[in-house]
Amino acid sequence: MKKVFLAVVVLTWQGWAYAQSTFKGMIEYEATVRIDVESIRQNNPEAAANIPDVFNYTEKLFVNGNLGKVERIFPMMMGGGRANPQQQQRMMNQFRRFIPETYWNFSEKKVYTFTTLPKDSVNVEKYVVEKSVDFPQNIKKDEKKTKKILGYNCKKATLKTDDDTYTIWYTTELGFTYSPLSQSTQGMQRWGRGGANAPKLPVIVIENAVVMAVEGTDIGFEVKKISKDEVQEITMPTDAQKVTEEELREIFQKRRSNFRMTMGGGR
Repeated sequence: MKKVFLAVVVLTWQGWAYAQSTFKGMIEYEATVRIDVESIRQNNPEAAANIPDVFNYTEKLFVNGNLGKVERIFPMMMGGGRANPQQQQRMMNQFRRFIPETYWNFSEKKVYTFTTLPKDSVNVEKYVVEKSVDFPQNIKKDEKKTKKILGYNCKKATLKTDDDTYTIWYTTELGFTYSPLSQSTQGMQRWGRGGANAPKLPVIVIENAVVMAVEGTDIGFEVKKISKDEVQEITMPTDAQKVTEEELREIFQKRRSNFRMTMGGGR
């Protein structure tokens, strides 16, 4: 009886240990996005005039206990050839207002994506989509292959999809679950490949591990910095209306004209 009780206590403690994140700080990724400019050029030569083949953006994950907040910093993209630098900057500032905000609850293993959409030409409304973290079963681990990234021991894994193969490096030394390719990016299309029918980016999440690097044909992520000094208080917004992805998609379709006007694109 004592042995059974002890086993239950050990298993319960192990589960609690994984659920309670003790890391506090910031993890910074550099994302590399490859764009199929030729496909864009065939459909819209003017739009493709100044689009680069590759661009980079920064993704930061701020962690404080069991909550995480994702911040994505995009470069000012020069495209179309019509707007001068001042107009481009103004449009970019407007664009940043509508970049979705992503939060993680590590203990509950849930992802929350907050999206702000124009209600009319003046007012905006905020919506939140909640998803449980999904752990794909087709990720193949190769624990014999290891390397260190920023001092952390990492193991290799791969994911094969219908149109690509992804090389993954992950560590279990940070004590929580995170990946830059997760439920918050599910449904994102590859840039420039096939328009509305473009292949989607996959979900790459490994339970109780932080994905440190991913390399695919069209997108890559690599951790560039881990700092335990950059800690901030994290509080999720409370003024958002909870909706499903389908409901959010319908709301966006109904308000596309408002969005274009807000972004300066006209009707």
